[in-house]
Amino acid sequence: MILVGKNTSDLMIDRTIDTKRRVFQVIDGDIGVIPANVTNKCKCIAERDYDYMTLLLQPFQLANVAYETINCDRLELIPHFIKPDPLINGIAMALKSELKLQQQANQLYVNSLTTSLSIHLIKNYSTFERSLREYENGLSKYKLRQVLDYINSHMDREIRLSGLATMVDMSKYYFLKLFKQSMGITPHQYVIKQRIEKAKQLLRQDKLSVIEVAAECGFSNQSHFAKVFHKNVGITPRAYRKSR
Repeated sequence: MILVGKNTSDLMIDRTIDTKRRVFQVIDGDIGVIPANVTNKCKCIAERDYDYMTLLLQPFQLANVAYETINCDRLELIPHFIKPDPLINGIAMALKSELKLQQQANQLYVNSLTTSLSIHLIKNYSTFERSLREYENGLSKYKLRQVLDYINSHMDREIRLSGLATMVDMSKYYFLKLFKQSMGITPHQYVIKQRIEKAKQLLRQDKLSVIEVAAECGFSNQSHFAKVFHKNVGITPRAYRKSR
């Protein structure tokens, strides 16, 4: 469990993790890490209402990433009462933004964020002390073309990070790193870019309704399509069609 401070001015926390107790003030962006199977008691002290976000990561998800990246089947997280961590705060805000954008979050995006979060926890909040192996120069031309061809031919379906990584026989973590090295953007950003470009093409042809264009381009519903299109193009799909 990861707690992320948000709108926490004047908030004091009285927390006991196992047998250790601390009272501290929380600042926006501060995070706390509570490993699984660790006793946690917490009391919040504030003169007003306050907000915070809780990220819950299944132990098997962390274990899978650890096994894929460091070939380690025994990994222990270290409890942290409170500390600033811009990366975890950014991941929490990105997840919150995605859930606001649509009721059912994009699995490719969520898997990418979860993998990045898991790696960050392994590197900075665990008993693992070695450095992770690094790769340079991105994916090979053959593997990159294999992935891009698959994405472009399956635009109307849900595309998962695990499926793309398995296709090129890599862990999700290294696939994310090498894909971004090759393309300059993440797999999720590439998928969104390609879906928007395909949507523009279909809207210009004026053969399909906006709802049909949304489905053809892999958006969960018309509302989600309109929000993503407007965010990337600056106008709604209907306005884009009229302007053309």
